[in-house]
Amino acid sequence: MKTLNLAFLFLASSAFATEVIFEKDNSFPIVYINAAFTVGAVHDPLDQSGQAYLLCQMILRGTATKTKTQIEEYLDQLGARLDCETRAESIVFRGAVLTGQFSSFSEIFLDLLSHPSFPQAELIKLKSEVTSRILEQQGKDNSLAKRHFDSWFFGQHPYAKPVIGKLKTIPNITSESLKSAFDKWMHAGTLLIVATGDIEQSQIENFARQVVKNRPKKESPPSIDVPQVAQKQRVQFIDKPDRSQTQINVGQLGIKLNDSKYHALYLANHAFGGGSFSARMMTEVRVKRGWSYGAYSYFKDASQPKLWQYYLFPASKDTLQALKLTLEMTKEFQKSGITEAEFESAKRSLVNNAGFNFNTPLKRVENTLSEHLLGLPEGFWKDFGEKLNDLSHSEVNNAVSSFIKPDQLAISVLGTASQLKSGVAKTLGIDEKEIQTVSYSEDP
Repeated sequence: MKTLNLAFLFLASSAFATEVIFEKDNSFPIVYINAAFTVGAVHDPLDQSGQAYLLCQMILRGTATKTKTQIEEYLDQLGARLDCETRAESIVFRGAVLTGQFSSFSEIFLDLLSHPSFPQAELIKLKSEVTSRILEQQGKDNSLAKRHFDSWFFGQHPYAKPVIGKLKTIPNITSESLKSAFDKWMHAGTLLIVATGDIEQSQIENFARQVVKNRPKKESPPSIDVPQVAQKQRVQFIDKPDRSQTQINVGQLGIKLNDSKYHALYLANHAFGGGSFSARMMTEVRVKRGWSYGAYSYFKDASQPKLWQYYLFPASKDTLQALKLTLEMTKEFQKSGITEAEFESAKRSLVNNAGFNFNTPLKRVENTLSEHLLGLPEGFWKDFGEKLNDLSHSEVNNAVSSFIKPDQLAISVLGTASQLKSGVAKTLGIDEKEIQTVSYSEDP
């Protein structure tokens, strides 16, 4: 064994295929345990988008010996919590229980991870719930616009797949296909266990060994390639009638977190559009002009470069001038970077807040999960503030200059095409025919 992040421990061998990381914490008589599998929405079959999400949820809905109701009642009696999150590249189960109840909790957790039954009645209910949630997303302009943007931006790449799935693919997912996916992907070779709390390390290791015994290592999921996107400006218009407000999403291919330029770009982005009222985009778009309640830029991170994106939602009457302004700001951002004052302010804010990213055992659990699932070096998040503090103004601006590609931006507008499409074309200096137009009702 080797020490990991001081109190963390690492266990792995050829016979024990699962990584186990544990931090002892006696502050409260509680145990937090996460079991993460390195399989997610990107591994869904094209005709079964949403499979990983349904798989995650269905594992909690019944085993060979217990129904969903019995599982929930048992967890309630223990005063325990157990839920599941599906991400693009992972499925994460999170549990919390009082130390004295860990033995009983681990038994039911083990049963769920080893013998899920995927009951047909529960699958029917879940598919109905998921369909309703997708419809709810499509009924909200902001989530609808981002759903369309991701699908359009990534095209045939797995990152285009929405985690929750699509209306046209949810019906294709069956109990049999979920069982097949579970058998193929969810095993010791794809499993990572991270825990913290008032318990002995040996108890966590014993739980892990039982999971490994029941779910021996099999094949690994295919690796994800770097997205290949067009290296030119692209424009999409999502046509939705009778809109008084538009949704604007603009982006380009992102950068990996372990890239040498990431910290510099993260700091620069914080100054440019990081969400505070002092950020440049918020100041220019909202504070000075009142065109949009918010204007934000951010990175979407994954194991491969994913997205750098900005987002605003102006009134229809302000859309063209807001779009023009933010595109001009992006060009100036690439050309001149951020000012010395912006640099100092962003660095001070981010460095001062960095300590809050790992000041509790639970946050350190999340950091460790992130580091392992995204292939980051050990201590990446703990050292984040120090890396930011070491940056110079010129380093930051040099990174921005080489990264931002104003002539390769993907520009997506959701609004009423009859009112705005020709104006968007004129604003961008392109022929209206170059704009790819889709109906808001299409299932991206």
